Amino acid sequence: MATDERGLPLGVAVSGANANEGKQVPDVLGSLVVTPPPPDHPNPAPDRRDLPRVRADGGYGNEPTRQRGQDAGHRIVAPGRGRAKRPGFGRVRCAVERAMRGWASSDG
Repeated sequence: MATDERGLPLGVAVSGANANEGKQVPDVLGSLVVTPPPPDHPNPAPDRRDLPRVRADGGYGNEPTRQRGQDAGHRIVAPGRGRAKRPGFGRVRCAVERAMRGWASSDG
């Protein structure tokens, strides 16, 4: 699930419970109901720092997943494994988890 910083769902992709989160990135980013506008002038040598940022939890904090996000036109910002915690990442993850709890509880 992709949400905004307040936990409002913006897109979702459904997969099996044992699916690798990182491999679901193209599906999740493709499901966004709000997409970034295309550039006015395409850059022949784009820099990944110029891409729209997407924040995620630690399951998305590896280089293959970041590359999948970049291929889909986004820059994934997530804590890497084995690194010291960076301030603010817990709040981002919390927003996504709040949305998932609210979404799941609205079914029944």
